Amino acid sequence: MDNKLTVKFQLLEIETAEFAIIDSVGINPKKIKFTTGLQFGISDANSEIMCNVIIEFFSDEQKLLLKLRTENKFKVMPEDWEAFKNDDGLTIPKGFLAHIAMISVGSSRGILHCKTENTPFNLFVLPLIDVTSMIAEDENFQLD
Repeated sequence: MDNKLTVKFQLLEIETAEFAIIDSVGINPKKIKFTTGLQFGISDANSEIMCNVIIEFFSDEQKLLLKLRTENKFKVMPEDWEAFKNDDGLTIPKGFLAHIAMISVGSSRGILHCKTENTPFNLFVLPLIDVTSMIAEDENFQLD
């Protein structure tokens, strides 16, 4: 049995919602640590999913050095959006969330590269991130 889910969608918008270099004095690229977070939201009226990516760089002393937050908006075709609906609201499968998260993280990586040109942070390449490990289960949203 084939469990693949086919969802027709398009990337609508990529926005740099927040970018700040807090400190870059004397940083050692080999000692920088980073965290990555994902947040999801929906607009039922527009059949849209928002995937926010938050990337933060820390020194080895846990001092925040840089923060990037991007908002990535995806439009799901109406017939596929309706298939997500159920008695409890709207359930988006984790596999589809991982797919749009991968696109969003890749976009964030490019934004990070552009925003850090001519800074010490440009020497640090954001490694590949296994977003599937960040999304444990399907996401349920309440509809108003």
